[in-house]
Amino acid sequence: MICYFYLPASAKNDATVFFCEIVKKAFLKIDIEVNEIHDLENTQIERESFTFTVRIVDYLKISKYSENNIFWFQGIQPEETVLINDGSLKSKLLYYYVSYKERIVLKTSFLNIFVSNAMKDHYMKKYGQYSSMKDVIIPCYNKGIEEELFHLDGKYDKLNFVYAGSMSSWQCLEEAAQIFAEILILNSSATFTILTNEENKVEELINKYELRNVYTDYVALENLQEYLAKFKYAFLLRKNHIVNKVSTPTKMNSYLASGIIPIYTDAVSSFEENIDLKEFGVKVCLDNNNYKNIADQLLEHHQKRIDAKMIMTCYKRIFSEYYSDDKYVELLGAKINELCK
Repeated sequence: MICYFYLPASAKNDATVFFCEIVKKAFLKIDIEVNEIHDLENTQIERESFTFTVRIVDYLKISKYSENNIFWFQGIQPEETVLINDGSLKSKLLYYYVSYKERIVLKTSFLNIFVSNAMKDHYMKKYGQYSSMKDVIIPCYNKGIEEELFHLDGKYDKLNFVYAGSMSSWQCLEEAAQIFAEILILNSSATFTILTNEENKVEELINKYELRNVYTDYVALENLQEYLAKFKYAFLLRKNHIVNKVSTPTKMNSYLASGIIPIYTDAVSSFEENIDLKEFGVKVCLDNNNYKNIADQLLEHHQKRIDAKMIMTCYKRIFSEYYSDDKYVELLGAKINELCK
C-alpha cells in the first residue's frame, strides 16, 4: 500500500513541508509506503492507494484516481477570501464558488485533518450533514523549541518588541503601532522591530503615528529563529472573526520556540483551549481601541522579573502537549488504521 503526497511546487512552503513530514511518519509507522509526486501525468495511482493534498484544487485533481483521499484544511478558504479582500463583490462571489468545492472535499474525503476543534465545529455548522466527519485535529506549527535561545544575555531585561510577517490588515499591525506609540510616552527607550519586505508600508505607519525607535528588517527564513531570540516581546494580535477563531497561527509556535513573550488576544480558540502561558504571556483586549490601557499593562508586565529557566519550563510543557510531533504521528496513524478496518 502507498500514500501519494501530491505537492506541486506552488503548494509547498516551510509550514507545509514540516507538516507533511509528520504525516509521512504516521504512514511509515503503520507500514504504508510514501511517495511524493509533483505532477499526475506520469504517475500510475492504484484505486485503493491513499493520497494526501493541502490545496482544494490539487485534491479535486487527484481524487479522480483514488478513493482514499486525505486533505489538510489549513484554513477556511471561502471566509478568508472575503476577509482578505475587504468584502468586495468579487470576493463574495468567490466565497460561494470555493464553498461549493470545499463541500465536495468534505463529502468525498477518506480523512480530514483540521487545525482546531473550532474549525471542525465551523464545518459542522456550515455543512450540517457532515456532523459525523472522519477527522483528526492537528494545529499548524513548524518549529521545535530551541532551549539555548532562552539564555541569551539580557534577553528579558530590555523593553523591545518584534513582529514578523505581512502588513495585511487582519494581522493588526496598525493596532500594534498604536500600542507602541502609547508605550513610547511611558518609556522613550522602547524599540519595535518589524520583520517584513514591505518597507514602504512600515514607513507609512511610522509617519501616521509619529513613531520613533521603529526598525525594519528582512531576515531569511533559516535565520529567523535566531534573530527573533534577541527580543523580549512579540505581537500576535487578532480580532474576533471566524477566520481567526478557527486558525492556529504559526507565529505563536515561532515566538515560543525562541523564548519570546507573546502579546496576543483571545481570538484564537485553540490557543485558549491548549496554551497556558501563565505569567509568561500578555493577553490583551483590542475592544474600544484601548491602546493606552494595553501600554500600561505591558509596562507593568515588564517590571516583573523573568526567570529563563521558569519560562523555558512553561514553554516546554506546551511543546510536549500541543506542539508534539510524536503525539500527532501516533494520533494520525491510529486514526488511519481505525478507518481501514
